[in-house]
Amino acid sequence: MRSGEYSYVFRINAQCADLFFELALNVLVWGIATKQLLVHQSEYQYPYLYFWKKVFQMKSRIVTLIVMAVSFVFVSFTLADTSKKESKEQRRERLRIAVQAICPVSGESLTGHTNPVKMTNPETKEVLYVCCEKCLQSKPDSKYVDKIRANFAKAQGHCLVMIDNEVSEKSKHGIVDGHCVLVCCPPCVKKMTASPEKYLTKLDDAYEASLKK
Repeated sequence: MRSGEYSYVFRINAQCADLFFELALNVLVWGIATKQLLVHQSEYQYPYLYFWKKVFQMKSRIVTLIVMAVSFVFVSFTLADTSKKESKEQRRERLRIAVQAICPVSGESLTGHTNPVKMTNPETKEVLYVCCEKCLQSKPDSKYVDKIRANFAKAQGHCLVMIDNEVSEKSKHGIVDGHCVLVCCPPCVKKMTASPEKYLTKLDDAYEASLKK
């Protein structure tokens, strides 16, 4: 490109820059003037400007509502996430109730009751859940206990010590920290009572997996 061409291009660019600067300056001046008019004049003197004033006010309110809505959704998700977090004991209780399924006294489904009540057998120390406070006054019915044993066996699936051995409602069982655990042989009960938390955690996982099927 020759020097004359460079000079021509430079002049064109300079003119464009001047036009852009003049346009920006006019917009700024118009904006300041409009703001003053919106503040100090009435709708009867400048109805067109009053219309835009209402538009700006509406825009501000809409933005405020959007911010409030987003904040509400964020807080809701935060609270929902917090409510989903449960302790190990809460998880264990939830799983036991779901697997047990029925009240050992009345035979009613535990899912139909909001807060099943914990019952401890004074002789075996086994923990079961009944449907209501009234059932605490009665002893478990053997036919319902057998059904509960079958539910436990089905959910557990296999011995927690000798994991290759399956268990059923007819298998031997032991009470580990109040929880009924089925085993393939009596020695396995001794191993579980020596490390109860280890094996109860395995039982929790087995119950969880069973309930997801």
